[in-house]
Amino acid sequence: MPTHHALIESALHRYNTIFDCLHEVITRERTFALFQQIADTYAPTLTARHARGPVVQQWLSAMQQTGSCSQEIQLDLNFRRTGNVVLSLGPSAAKPVWAMAHLDMISFLTGAYANGRYPLTPYCEARQTSGRRAALALDFGQNPAGEI
Repeated sequence: MPTHHALIESALHRYNTIFDCLHEVITRERTFALFQQIADTYAPTLTARHARGPVVQQWLSAMQQTGSCSQEIQLDLNFRRTGNVVLSLGPSAAKPVWAMAHLDMISFLTGAYANGRYPLTPYCEARQTSGRRAALALDFGQNPAGEI
């Protein structure tokens, strides 16, 4: 009985140009550009489908228009009303392979600046411990003095 590796290798030999195609389409530059665009799009907890989902949608549409990506790839920005962004391939509801990634950010709500600090309230399932840590505060013009 053939091993899984042998079965995969045998299947890939049927598509002898697949790796040339993959190397042409999936470049370091394109991959970095996509990840950078996703990372530079702020997506606090529960906003992935509204914030980063459209970034994935734009990339997928562009790749499908150029023919570098299958038209069979479907994007669901609210999979089963969970708020999760899901890419799926093929018409069958049952998928033999699932890959998942965390698309939103771990978020905290901040209270008013007082006594040199911003109080934090987890807006996620937080597992933090007490202590001081470096942080990035997004001001949005609420603190004209620039104090953080």
